[in-house]
Amino acid sequence: MIGAISSALAGLSAATEKLNTSASNIAQAGVSASNAVNTTEAVTGAPPQNQPILPDIDLATEAVNLNLAEIAYKANLLTLDAAGEQADALLDILDTD
Repeated sequence: MIGAISSALAGLSAATEKLNTSASNIAQAGVSASNAVNTTEAVTGAPPQNQPILPDIDLATEAVNLNLAEIAYKANLLTLDAAGEQADALLDILDTD
């Protein structure tokens, strides 16, 4: 029972991290260097100094990742519910009043 709760909490943490990563990638998609018009790069062929070059973000992939994080979150919540029900059943068995 403790193992199930521990696994579910670890799964919730992983799903939250996946969600945060996808949200961050989606937020960065609009400001990536490949999408921006840059006159320095157009003239010299080199990226401007002190400007990070962000990777291209595939919004379709990030949408799938968001859905996977949601599914993982729901599955781990169901695991927590099941562990709680098991604990309640055990307490009912032990309560012999």
